[in-house]
Amino acid sequence: MPELKEDLLRARPLEILALLPVGILCGVLMGAVTNAINGVVSPAYFSLLFWDWKAQDDFELWRFTIEQGMLEGSVFGAVFSLILMFGIAFISKLRCPFRPGFIVLLKVMAFSLMFWIVGGFNGALLAQFLPQFSNLGLLFNPGEALRFAWVAGSIWGVYIGSLLSTIGAFVSFAAKWRRLEKEART
Repeated sequence: MPELKEDLLRARPLEILALLPVGILCGVLMGAVTNAINGVVSPAYFSLLFWDWKAQDDFELWRFTIEQGMLEGSVFGAVFSLILMFGIAFISKLRCPFRPGFIVLLKVMAFSLMFWIVGGFNGALLAQFLPQFSNLGLLFNPGEALRFAWVAGSIWGVYIGSLLSTIGAFVSFAAKWRRLEKEART
C-alpha cells in the first residue's frame, strides 16, 4: 500500500485497469493447472463431459481438458477481474497503485485454490459416506466414483471459492484502504 500522502491523492486509473489482463492470465493459468490435475485424477469425468468428442487416446483427452480449463479460466478470470477492478477502483476512488491491487488478486486466487481442494475433498467424502445422493455407483466402480466426485466437488469448490474470496477481498481491502487514508490525513 502507498505510504505517502501524495500517493493516496494521485489517481491511477491505468494501474487499476492493468488488473484486468493480469486477472485473465491468472484465470487461464489456474484453469490449466486445476484441469491438468483433475484430468489425471478422473479421465472418466471429462470423457462423460465431452461424450460427443472422440479422443484418440487418454493423452489427447487430458490435453483437451487443459484447453477447456484455460477457456473457462479466461472467462472466469475476466468476470472476477472486472468485478475486482471496479471494486478496487470504487473503494480507492481510482487511487490504488498496481501492486496492492495485484496482491488482492493473488489472495483471491490463493483462496480459490484452497476452496478447489476443499471442494474436492467434500465431493469425495459425500460420494463415500452418502452415496445415495449420487448415482455414481451405478456408472463406476467405487474407486472411480470417488475420483469422479473429487473432480465435480473441486470444480464447484473453485467457483464458490472465487465468489467468496472476492467478497472477502473487498472487505479486507476496504478496511486497509480506510486505515491508510486515515493515517495519511494525520
